[in-house]
Amino acid sequence: MAETVEEFLARRHIASLGTHNRDGSIQLSAVWYAFEAASVYVPTSAGSVKARNVQARGTANVLVDSREPGAALKAASSYGPAEVLTGDEAAAINLAIFERYLSADAVADERVGGYMIENDDVTVKVTPKRWNWLDLGEAFGGLFETPGYMLPLG
Repeated sequence: MAETVEEFLARRHIASLGTHNRDGSIQLSAVWYAFEAASVYVPTSAGSVKARNVQARGTANVLVDSREPGAALKAASSYGPAEVLTGDEAAAINLAIFERYLSADAVADERVGGYMIENDDVTVKVTPKRWNWLDLGEAFGGLFETPGYMLPLG
């Protein structure tokens, strides 16, 4: 059965967050994220370029893609309104995202989890109106799963 965009986004991947700079260029950042209730949440620092861009322009792009060795490309991309969450709400969301990507030991380690919790003090929330979904494996009827068709990345 084909994977849905929601199932794909619920898995752990690295996303690219695109925010709009004052000069019209795009600020791209590789980020950890959570996908809940049709929104994407990204922990960051209040002083980061991405947080400042969202506060100034209120929009963002998100691209989440799979980079699994030997597997066909899957990707979900979107664009939509964005906002910066602060305070206890942001702290709770960010902690949940850290716990999604890090072991309990890493979160408990002051040099890792402690540092991230202290420095990522806001959350960017993007609420796309729609997602663009690409699944090359499905599009090509599974041909990309043929051993030797996909070359390793890196």
